[in-house]
Amino acid sequence: MSNPLLTILAGCFLITVGLQAASAATEGESPRQLQERTTWPCPLPPDTLDPAALLDLRYLNEEQAGMHGFVSVDAEGGFRRGDGEPLRFWSTVVKWQTKDPAEMDRLAGWLAKRGVNLVRLHPRIWTREVKQFGQIDRQEHDHVRQMVAALKNHGIYTQLLLYSAMDGQGLHDRVEGVPVGREVRSPLQTGILFLHEGLQEFLKEWTTALLTEPNPHTGLPLAEDPAVALIEIQNEDSLLFHTVRNLQGEDLRLAQSLYGQWLAQRYGSLEQALTAWGGARAEGDDLAEGRAGFYHLWDLTRAGMAHHRPSAAARRRMADQTQWYTETMRNFNKEFITFLREECGVRVPTIPGNWRTADDVTLIENERYSYAVGEVIAANRYFTGVHAGSRTHYWVSQDDHFAPAAIVLEPERLPINVRQFKGKAFAVPETMWVEPNTYQSEGALAIAAYQSLTGVDIVHWYHQRGDDWHTPATWRPGYGKFSANTPMIQGLWPAAALLFRQGYLQQARPVLIERRSLQALWQREEPVIAEQAVFDPNRDISDEARASGFEGPVDPLAFMVGPVLVDYSEDPQPSELIDLTPYIDRDGRIVRARTGEIALDYGLGLLRVEAPKVQAAAGFLGRAGRQEFADVTIDSGNEFASVIIIAMDDRPLRESARVLVQVGTRQEPTGWDVEEAEFTTRDQTVQGFKIVDVGGPPWQIERADVRVRVANPSLRTAHVLDINGMPVATVPLDRDTDSVTFRFPVDALYVVLE
Repeated sequence: MSNPLLTILAGCFLITVGLQAASAATEGESPRQLQERTTWPCPLPPDTLDPAALLDLRYLNEEQAGMHGFVSVDAEGGFRRGDGEPLRFWSTVVKWQTKDPAEMDRLAGWLAKRGVNLVRLHPRIWTREVKQFGQIDRQEHDHVRQMVAALKNHGIYTQLLLYSAMDGQGLHDRVEGVPVGREVRSPLQTGILFLHEGLQEFLKEWTTALLTEPNPHTGLPLAEDPAVALIEIQNEDSLLFHTVRNLQGEDLRLAQSLYGQWLAQRYGSLEQALTAWGGARAEGDDLAEGRAGFYHLWDLTRAGMAHHRPSAAARRRMADQTQWYTETMRNFNKEFITFLREECGVRVPTIPGNWRTADDVTLIENERYSYAVGEVIAANRYFTGVHAGSRTHYWVSQDDHFAPAAIVLEPERLPINVRQFKGKAFAVPETMWVEPNTYQSEGALAIAAYQSLTGVDIVHWYHQRGDDWHTPATWRPGYGKFSANTPMIQGLWPAAALLFRQGYLQQARPVLIERRSLQALWQREEPVIAEQAVFDPNRDISDEARASGFEGPVDPLAFMVGPVLVDYSEDPQPSELIDLTPYIDRDGRIVRARTGEIALDYGLGLLRVEAPKVQAAAGFLGRAGRQEFADVTIDSGNEFASVIIIAMDDRPLRESARVLVQVGTRQEPTGWDVEEAEFTTRDQTVQGFKIVDVGGPPWQIERADVRVRVANPSLRTAHVLDINGMPVATVPLDRDTDSVTFRFPVDALYVVLE
């Protein structure tokens, strides 16, 4: 069965999907000749961080991160500096393992220049140096402390992740005292952290040493350093995800015993619990030993419930199992936060977790309710098309198949379309427009615009590879899927970071506040609106995320009208929903923001942003034709592009003395070649492409075909900048009494008008 939307993406826009698509080539023209005619090789010289750069956003950061005191979350769920001023973050993830302080300093300066003021550090609790359970890797601790110091000196805060079960890979032969599951990518990715006191105690020992010992590079322990803005407890593990099935042997018996104790306390005994369930049994029940078995997690999902049609008694048992899973994680999070506060002296907000569930329609609020003992709710959410091949976890290879995707055509899949908890901050610790994807240039603008609208506080781009630009790999045939520091991702951060951090767009009032009871959580009742499925590289292998298939009473495009909030209590008040009719036009395929500053035509594939200090368009501009705004006109012959015109001096465009014009098109490796192909994945037939040649460095960027008018006659000079923000040329301005007009260079990303 084919997916109609994928057919549209890969069929109607075949010419736009790969610059070397066979359908685009003129007769007798090779893919390489076509590439040379339509693209420019993007030079990526090392950034010397020259102060003469005309595009350097370091000035947005504090002189030192934390100089005004510790970061906090206010009653509305927004971040504040220590002096009470609002604080907005533009962020990336750093897993780069350099030990050189000079390289760390250079990386920090490089990121600050591009608008970054928060980095999510991802140290590894288990490294090659750790030979046995309980051993602390002091070198890893020092690496973290050095990096925090380097970032701090460039005004960049740190979000510090403490534990990732995924880092337990390879521990089968050297973990002592912690049960190890089988047939799982990580021996610890089973939810065992929430159950096993030995593992919890080791994590506390590791954390205590990391946070309380003085940092020789600053003189302050990390717990006392205001440059550490957030503490993230654990990454990508849950009792509500399918990996819980990997609890085996002693792991499983431990879980069953703890569940049995909880039931005995709740009902008086396991026998009385069984009576309350009408005798409903589950595999693993051993009342004499005090153990209660579990239903398979799939049985608790909508699909499982529809398949088995459980009795009312079985449903009661399922509700108890759901509640125990949720409260077990919540209690762990609550206890660990108490430990952080009382034993380590941590004063900053905490992020307990960031994961998904086996059914995000009916279980995701249980997951996030377990996080709600902290100040920040979080979820890792990626965006991608279809990618099928042999090594598609992290790699793009020859003979892979793919079909691209664009948010301007599929708005319901925007990664920050999330149900936010009332009174809590919301963070996305990992996101990316994942390769191979022709339409990456829409990403930075879409995130910055809708973050501003909905109040999603942090989005971390995943991830930073090294202290400079990343190119397609030369050492084996292929290139990585998750490199943020490429021209069409990080190269387009400056205007987007400026837009978001300076608050150039308004945050809307909530469009929905859904109030629900805790019983609705345990019974896994469907909400009125659900998030759409998102891609995960480690679980959605060689494919896109599975669609949720949920159609609730509230249109999912509500996420793009304004904030969607949820609130839980024992006795909830009625929910509140505005009339969405003025904002969502399903027939016309248009959704408008409640503020009036953002409009998305997802039939045409066009995102428009209009406010006094920023005006922008992204998507299929060649088809959309001229874009006219209050102060700007954009004409583009590029089939797909992103164009942002933004004031750099916090003044309206009509009055600004310094305006950035940023243009992104499409990137691909040199020598990249694809051919149209039909392929099958997950029983779906997809019209897409086969990769004939992955090519190599440098990146080739589609030539810009853009003409811009700005209604500001005071602008006199148009400086063309290289990819590091250095002026390299000027272009002529055509002037009249009320505006200036110019043709954007074919081989640049930035022009600064002064």
